[in-house]
Amino acid sequence: MKKASLIIFCLLVQVCQVNGQFLKDGLGRPIKENKYINVDGSPYLFDNWLKGDVKSNDGITDKSNELKYDVVEDRILFKGEQGVEMDFVDLIVSFTLFSDEGKRNFRRFADITEYQGIPFFEVLNEGEKLILLKKAIRSVMYNKAYGSATTTKSFSQTIKYYLLKNDGSYVRIKKDKGAIMAALADKTAEMELYLKTNKTDFRKEEDLGKLFTYYNTL
Repeated sequence: MKKASLIIFCLLVQVCQVNGQFLKDGLGRPIKENKYINVDGSPYLFDNWLKGDVKSNDGITDKSNELKYDVVEDRILFKGEQGVEMDFVDLIVSFTLFSDEGKRNFRRFADITEYQGIPFFEVLNEGEKLILLKKAIRSVMYNKAYGSATTTKSFSQTIKYYLLKNDGSYVRIKKDKGAIMAALADKTAEMELYLKTNKTDFRKEEDLGKLFTYYNTL
C-alpha cells in the first residue's frame, strides 16, 4: 500500500512539473530574430537573468521568474524551458527585478504622453502627491569615422526624470536643485527648511527619493 501511494505521489509530482513547464512556455513566444548583431554594448538593463515578478493586465502576478528587461524595445522577457528568450503573450503592466543593487520596480504609465503606446517607467519614489519616475531610452547609434568605409554600431542611452502628480499632470525635471525646487514651489518654505537640516545631493537618486518622501508628508 505504501509503495503504491509512493508511485502515485511521484506521478503527480511529474504531472505538476510538466504542467508547470507547459504553462511557463505557454505564457510567451520565442524571440527568433536577433536585432542587435554586431552592436557594441547591451540592449538590456542587466545582461544576466534576474529573479523577478510580473503582473499582467488581468491582475495575475507571476512570481520568481528569470527575467530580462530589453530597454531598446521597452519589453520584459522571461527564460523559457530550454533557456530561450521568450516574449510575454499577455500585456505586462508592471514588473520587479531583484538585483544586487536592490529591488527595481517598473510600471506602465499612460499619463506621460511623450512616447508611443504605454511605456514602462522605473518608480523611484511614490507618495500620495507625487511619483518620481525614471525613463531610460536606449537606441542603436551608427558611427562612421571620417575616411572609413566601415560603419560601427553601438547603443546610446538617455535618462529622463518625471514628476507625476496625483491629478494626472506631470513635469519633466533635471537632477539639480533649481529644477526640483521649482517643481515643489507650493511648499518652498518647508523644502528649504528640509535642505538646511538634511544634506542632499541632487545628483543621487537615493537622496531625491528621501526628498520626495518628505514632500509627500506635507
